[in-house]
Amino acid sequence: MNNSKKILIAVVIVALAGVGLFFALNGQKPQEKMSTFEKLEAAFAKQTDIKTADMDLKMNLDITGNDPNMANMLGIINDTVLQYQIKQGIKDIENPLIEGKFALIYQEVPALALDFFMDAEKMIFSLPEFYDKPMFMTFEGYTAYMNQMMSMYNQGSEMPEMDFDMKEMIKKSYDFQEKFYSLEGIEGAENFDSEKYKTMMETNLEGILTEIGTIDVTINENGTSKTVKCDGLNLNFNETQLIDFMIPLLEEAAADPSMKAVAIAKMEQYLEFATSLYGDSLDLYAGTDAYAEMEEAIAEMKENYESGIATMIEEMKIQRDRYDMEAFTVANTIGIDSAGQIIYWKMNVSIDVGGLEELAANEIDDYYFSGLETATFELDTTMNSYGKDMGFTDYSKISEEGLDLITLMADPESQENQMIMMQIYGAAMQQLSTNPLFQAIYNEMGVY
Repeated sequence: MNNSKKILIAVVIVALAGVGLFFALNGQKPQEKMSTFEKLEAAFAKQTDIKTADMDLKMNLDITGNDPNMANMLGIINDTVLQYQIKQGIKDIENPLIEGKFALIYQEVPALALDFFMDAEKMIFSLPEFYDKPMFMTFEGYTAYMNQMMSMYNQGSEMPEMDFDMKEMIKKSYDFQEKFYSLEGIEGAENFDSEKYKTMMETNLEGILTEIGTIDVTINENGTSKTVKCDGLNLNFNETQLIDFMIPLLEEAAADPSMKAVAIAKMEQYLEFATSLYGDSLDLYAGTDAYAEMEEAIAEMKENYESGIATMIEEMKIQRDRYDMEAFTVANTIGIDSAGQIIYWKMNVSIDVGGLEELAANEIDDYYFSGLETATFELDTTMNSYGKDMGFTDYSKISEEGLDLITLMADPESQENQMIMMQIYGAAMQQLSTNPLFQAIYNEMGVY
């Protein structure tokens, strides 16, 4: 990784550390007396208080191109929507619960479903179109299987064992989150002025972050549709506006030794967190030094903090002034309920892919999007409820009623497993002949 990219990582950490601290240190005042920025700031801070939630997400892509050979495939992509319903309950850190339902919708017709469940001991998957039983994998079984496989492939060498303790990983994640949004124990941060950066951010967001009055958000509360009145915000910007927002903050940060101390500390805390989760086993399974680039970025930050940010600012200015087109535009609509929680967020990101070809020809070695003109990604998120008890599927008898994936992987040639694979294969073949999405894809690929 070159120095520019290392400094870019450092700059991102500066922003994350600053923004995270602003939100976490936000004072309380009545919502009706808050400015637009303060409403959003307080709403972000409240997100960390959510321990149980029920959400609906919808994602879709809309891509245009000038290559006739890609028209049909782009049409398939544009006509496909991913829907995701998720429930999470983390009141008990010893037994977190997550349950989700994925669905691919093609031309408004359900095409593929996947149900997912996870607690501290196991993961469970259900693919109803392909197999009539849920499939499960315990973390203990997965760890033992992976260690056995690594021992078989590395006979004669001493191998560190993988340890996949989900309870411990979640506990460390929460401890890290609490530490990351704190200035405690950071030498050199005694004079860190969060209000200065908060004021700059609020000023730079004028005309970008706006209130749009009351908006109606439709939620699904226990199967019943309900309308919630929310304060509506718009956060809309393009590439130029984002650069103009960042440059003054970075110029101030470059001359601020307390921000340097905070940013370096946050990078070191993240590295410590990552190594505490995976240790040497991440290097082993990734086949490389997984932490080297972060360590290099920290060293670069310590050595060239001011000059590195100055270089990045100049590169951002060149990027801003070089092209007539905007590489991207982002439009966000946010709904904040009467309790100050964000319960609705619709984000639309539009990228001028075709306009990037000039940049690709001059500065990017491999450009994979030739023939495309624009790409628009839209994510629509609604929080139906939060802070309430969630009803989760009872999987207490999964070991008797489900398919153990570890057993299947450990002995795929057994007669029982062969029968299971044949059943799944037969269901897949049936899907190819009846599923509209699969048919469209395989017809486009020339498979009939």
